[in-house]
Amino acid sequence: MSRRRRLLVAVLIVLSMVLPLAASGAAVADGHGGQEGPNSSNYSLSELQNCGKSYESAPDSMRFVGDYGSATVRYFPVGPGGSNWNYLERGTTVNGDRVAIRTVRLAPPGELDETLNVTTVFWQKGQRTVEEGNTTTTVTVAKNVTSKTTQIEAGRGYALSNISLPPHYDQTWQVTMFIEENPDARWCFEHQSVESSRGLPFPATWGGLWSWITPTMLLPILLSTGFVAMAVPASIKRTGQGPNMGLLFWFIVLGVLGMIVGGGAYVWTTSVLASAPYVVAVLIAGVIGIIMLETMEYGLYRVAFIRLFTEDKQNPRGDVAAEARGGEFEVATVADTDDGPKAIETASGRGWHGCSLEARRSTASSASSLSSTSGARLCRSRTLQQAS
Repeated sequence: MSRRRRLLVAVLIVLSMVLPLAASGAAVADGHGGQEGPNSSNYSLSELQNCGKSYESAPDSMRFVGDYGSATVRYFPVGPGGSNWNYLERGTTVNGDRVAIRTVRLAPPGELDETLNVTTVFWQKGQRTVEEGNTTTTVTVAKNVTSKTTQIEAGRGYALSNISLPPHYDQTWQVTMFIEENPDARWCFEHQSVESSRGLPFPATWGGLWSWITPTMLLPILLSTGFVAMAVPASIKRTGQGPNMGLLFWFIVLGVLGMIVGGGAYVWTTSVLASAPYVVAVLIAGVIGIIMLETMEYGLYRVAFIRLFTEDKQNPRGDVAAEARGGEFEVATVADTDDGPKAIETASGRGWHGCSLEARRSTASSASSLSSTSGARLCRSRTLQQAS
């Protein structure tokens, strides 16, 4: 298979793998999730900042519920591996749209209610100007306060219930949650929904899909790949070949970076894709550029430089002549670039780098005439003279 065909096949394989990911990753929309429940101004800032009491040697989210029970709050990290849960801790930002309450109640059946009411209050910090006589001060208050109440099953023994959270995309919201029957069982955390949970930014029709994806994805892909298709060959004509690291090296590097970014920075990645989906086009063009750099070359050929080890020897006629006792050779890759012949690399890499092609030709000429001065030494000496 020719080099051009290999390049075309590699580009098609990359596009077939990346385009579905691009469509699924960038299909997140703008918008802001609506609040559930009526506005409420019955909560003071100090009350909302009361996060309950935690206990040593217990999970940070454990709270007592009456004399014979307790409750812990769990949340589920989003992204790869998000099926595992973590105990909620103070200062945690929940990116999913639910938390879970696990209750343990050991009171006699007749002394406890089978259900509990959990109130969730959503609010933000704001400033308000207060005038007291001739003095004006600015105080911190809770603004945009809304609340909702969820009834959960919490009978005797163990019970696990989910508390849904309305989506918040544009800003981080403060959340205060408490059990109405036991107000001391309360928790505080932050909530900002991950962008991948947004709805589609276009009508769920083929027409809506193409009207959105054409200017957002297809045109940027065509423009960026067109730029790469012109820039890479121009660079190859100046250098002869690319970095020559191999496609396997780049696929490993890109795979590791993809796992780090997709797994460790999933929320940030989805936010970037939602606000700037054309980034995917740049990534696709970058991968195509790497493939072109590693598979294209221009005017490359190899030159063998021979080094002979000689000694003076007298022939039967009495004349002194040089006799070859051994030798070494080294192969250099040379490119006919726009700036003239340029040495790319040598097979052994033992000091030949940096020599001009003329110096190497002189080296080969000296070696072919069986000179006692080795070609490699001649090349190295000229390199040192140029450096000095």
